[in-house]
Amino acid sequence: MRADLPPSISASCLVQRGRSRYQRSMAAESVEPGHPFAGLVAVAEGLPGDDRSASLAVSTVRDIFGEGVAYGVGEALADAVEEASERIRDAGLQGCSIAAAAYLGDRVWLAHRGNCRIYRISRDSAEQVGREHTLAVQMGLGAESPGFVERSRDLTAHLGERRAAPDTAELRMSPGEAVLLLTAGAWLRLEPGDIASGACGREGLMHLSGKARLRFRRQGGALASVCFLAARRWRLSRRRILGALPFLLTAAVLAGLVYLVVRLVSCEGPAERETGPGTTEVVMPLEPAAPADTQPSPPGPELPVSVLVLADDSLDLAPDTFRQTLAGTPDPRWERFGGAVYGLASDTLMDSLAAGLAAAAGIDSFVEVRGVVAVRSDRVAAFSRWLEELEPEAAGSTAVIVETETSVAGGAPWTERYPLFVNGSRELQDEPSACIGDLPPGVPAIADSSLYRLVVVPGSLD
Repeated sequence: MRADLPPSISASCLVQRGRSRYQRSMAAESVEPGHPFAGLVAVAEGLPGDDRSASLAVSTVRDIFGEGVAYGVGEALADAVEEASERIRDAGLQGCSIAAAAYLGDRVWLAHRGNCRIYRISRDSAEQVGREHTLAVQMGLGAESPGFVERSRDLTAHLGERRAAPDTAELRMSPGEAVLLLTAGAWLRLEPGDIASGACGREGLMHLSGKARLRFRRQGGALASVCFLAARRWRLSRRRILGALPFLLTAAVLAGLVYLVVRLVSCEGPAERETGPGTTEVVMPLEPAAPADTQPSPPGPELPVSVLVLADDSLDLAPDTFRQTLAGTPDPRWERFGGAVYGLASDTLMDSLAAGLAAAAGIDSFVEVRGVVAVRSDRVAAFSRWLEELEPEAAGSTAVIVETETSVAGGAPWTERYPLFVNGSRELQDEPSACIGDLPPGVPAIADSSLYRLVVVPGSLD
C-alpha cells in the first residue's frame, strides 16, 4: 500500500430486536469521523432486568468522541468507557457489557468489558481479540463443553462496578481486514465460519444477524464493524482512452445535431398572435390599493404556546394558552441557568404571556435570547462541534435545550457562554433536532415554529 493512499474505512452498526418486548437491553452507536478526528463504533448488552445501562454506556462513549478526539485516541476510549461505568453507578443501574472500537488512519483502538466479543477478520479467518470476562473463561470451558452458554452469561466483570477499567488493545490494520464487535446475544448464536465470512457494511451485519436468526430469538443482539478497504486510485490508460473514443465521437455528433435544430427553430421567430374584437388580452391582474391610513395588524401568537418548565411541579397553566412540558429540577453542576423566563427577543407579542408566566412562577425577570435550539439524539455529534465553536457573542444570546440520554458537553467550560444550557424532556430524544429564532448559519437542526417559545426557571432554583 502506498503511503499517500490511506485505506478507505467503512464503519457500521446494527441493533436487531428479538421477539421479547421485555428483553431489549442491547444498544449500538457510531460516530463518523471528520478529519482529523477519530471515528467510533460501540455495542453493549445490559444485565438481566436492566434495559437502560446499555444505551447509557454507548451514548456516553459516543458523546465524548462526538466532541472530537484527534490525539491520545486509545486513552480517550478507555476513559470514556470508565466514565460510562461511573454514570451507570451514579444512576443506580445494574450494569452492562460493552465493546468499543475507535479508528483513525490505519489504526484501531479497542476496549471491552463483560461478555461482548471483538474479532479481527483477515481474508477468511477470524481471530478473537482479548477474552470475555465470564465464568466460562475462568473455568476454561470450550464452546462444546456442557454449560458453556449458561456460564458465558455469568459475568466476572462489567460496567457499573467501582474502578471498571476495560481491557484495551491497539491494532494496525491492512486493506482487506476488519474488526467485528458482537454482543453475547449475537456471537453465542454464530458459528466460527459465519463470523469469518465477512461483515463489512450494514448489509454484512444484516447477513450475520440473519445467520444468527436474532429476530426470532427472545433477546436479539447488537453488531458493529470497522472495515479497512484499499483506497481506489484511478488512472487513465491508453487502452481506456481508445476504448472510450467511439462513444465520445458519437456523443459529439449528437450534440452538434441538437445544436443545429435549436438554432433553426429559434431563427423562425415567434408566431404572431391574432387579435380581434372578441379577443381579450390580460397582462397582469391589478390588486386593489389599500387605504393610506390603514396598516395590516400583526398576527397573534399561535396557541397553545409551547413552554418548557424546569421544575417538578406544574404551574397550573391554562391548556388552551400554554402547552406545558416539565423537565424536572436542573443540576447546577452540569447545567447553566438562572431564575427567569427566557423568550425570543423578536417575539414582542409574547410579552404579556411571558409576564403571566413570570407571575405564576414567582419571578420578575425576563431574559431575551435571539434563538432557541433543542439538541436531540439525531445530531449530537454535529451539535457538540457547533456549540463549542460558536462565537461568544452569538452564544450569549442562544438558549440550548438538551434532550438526549446524556449530556452533549459533559460539563465542558464553554457551556458557560450560554445564558441557558439545560436538559429538557428525554421523551423527545427520538424527534429531530429543532431550532427557532434568529440563529447563526450552520445550525444543525430544522426550523420548527412549534418549539419552546418560552422557558421558565422558577426563582427558587437560582
